[in-house]
Amino acid sequence: MKKIRYSIMSFLLLLPMIAGLMGTTTVQADEVVDDIQLVLHKYAFDYGDEPANHRADQAFKDGEGTPLAGVKFTVVPVTDKEAQTFNASDDKRVYGDKLVAAAKHSIVSPATDATGQTMVTVANDGRYLIVETDSPDQVIKAETIPVLIALPTHALDGAKITGTLELYLKNQTQPDVMWPDTGDIEDESDVAPANPPVQPLTDDYGDALEDPSNTRDGQSVAPAKSGLATLFPKTGGINTVIFAIAGLVIMGIAFTLIKLSKKKA
Repeated sequence: MKKIRYSIMSFLLLLPMIAGLMGTTTVQADEVVDDIQLVLHKYAFDYGDEPANHRADQAFKDGEGTPLAGVKFTVVPVTDKEAQTFNASDDKRVYGDKLVAAAKHSIVSPATDATGQTMVTVANDGRYLIVETDSPDQVIKAETIPVLIALPTHALDGAKITGTLELYLKNQTQPDVMWPDTGDIEDESDVAPANPPVQPLTDDYGDALEDPSNTRDGQSVAPAKSGLATLFPKTGGINTVIFAIAGLVIMGIAFTLIKLSKKKA
């Protein structure tokens, strides 16, 4: 009888240790990632109208420039390594096409409408490359340089951008393309700032996606989360507290049983 009693007490004493181990491996549910709608605008400017004069998205909204219809984009998720390789690439169009060809998952946008606008929806978490993959014949000389963005991004006041992010892009066009009553289109390519304006990457997150002072090669955006936290289990959840309390209660019961058994002996 004593052996059985001591076996039970020993098991009760071990329970807090087992409960503690179970508590430290508690994994909380992942946060739900919301979607964000990317609104892409395509514009061209008259010959002699320098792209540098139209870096703000307000210029497009004021009706300056000609919207381009019939342009499609492919949006592909990219890894940090792919983003760095793209950033260091001498020919970003060629590397962008390679990423599109190799992508297991991608989204092809509808063609831009008469206002030069199209939309795609992506998860608001991760890095994405926006590649122009279809353009009107006899108009585009070369597709716009692919745009690399990191989500979520933040406005200059630090507020997280949700819901909608607007990007304004310009194409290189054939030197002899004529628009009604406007003349030739300048052979230039450019990307205007996002709306609302967003912060550039910093060295804390590795190589910057671009030089913030030059928007010609891409879109300045704030960095996405590193994602390292998802590699490790989270601790300290409510289950850990429950197991700790239960362990203390069990230890108290075991201690009381030991005292009673000694008195009876």
